[in-house]
Amino acid sequence: MRRFDEQTSTSNLISTLPLTPTSFGGHVINDAGVIGYRAGLGSGSGLASTGGGSSLLHIVDNNVQTSPYAFIYTPAMNAQRLIACKVSIGDFDHNEIRSFASNGDYTTLAVDSATDSGSPFNRFDNGLAYNDAGQVAVVLRLEAGNARAVYRFTPNGAGVDAVEIARVEPGGTIREIESFAPALNDNGLVVFRARDANGQAIYAGDGTRLVRVIGKEDAVATDLGPGRIGQHIDDPSAWPIFSGAPAVNDAGAIAFIAGLHPDGDTQIEWGTGVFVAWPADDAIFSDGFELP
Repeated sequence: MRRFDEQTSTSNLISTLPLTPTSFGGHVINDAGVIGYRAGLGSGSGLASTGGGSSLLHIVDNNVQTSPYAFIYTPAMNAQRLIACKVSIGDFDHNEIRSFASNGDYTTLAVDSATDSGSPFNRFDNGLAYNDAGQVAVVLRLEAGNARAVYRFTPNGAGVDAVEIARVEPGGTIREIESFAPALNDNGLVVFRARDANGQAIYAGDGTRLVRVIGKEDAVATDLGPGRIGQHIDDPSAWPIFSGAPAVNDAGAIAFIAGLHPDGDTQIEWGTGVFVAWPADDAIFSDGFELP
């Protein structure tokens, strides 16, 4: 495993000793430079973190040793060196969202209806976002109507507050939520990929407001001149416009990668561009977003 320093444009080998994983996956890094990851451990895997002079194994699955975890999914980590992820408990039909300390202690943030018949959630996507306030954002499927939705979970001392950011409604704003983990900043702003009536788009919400950040055929300025977000083919809906998941910082700036074509000409390929959308005012995103 290596860590890249953008200031010096160099990468350095990171020792994970005393851990000796056979593989690494789901790398995340916090502001202190601690790296969290899913470590391959022989026939199984575990959640681990490396940094600050130590490598710590948070949990392992039952292919490594006796454990309640049948499978560990893609992790996210915050500044407190807590790692959150979806875990299968006992078997693959019972799933929870938990946050794990380095000693294996955990906080349960959400459970599926197979685990608790009173839960409104019947399935969680495999990836999620975790912020320094201890909040988790995840795409899931609701028991009610089997609809996909984006939720933010916040521990409150006595339990967990579950806030719906958006859900799929056939005739509503969000027609589909795509299978990429959402992004989440420390102010609770959740950013995710979706499809609306116009096609693919990126949305941001905080549980009170929902704003379309950018989407198919929106105008953008590029180094090649005026462009549009989209594909250079006759049927743009047949190909994805965005690449990977978006990212958001605590100022509400949202980074994303999108396909491009010249303004007014969908038959020319401009490849992809990396963009940052900034809130239009200082109130996080009350007036929408703008591209510089």
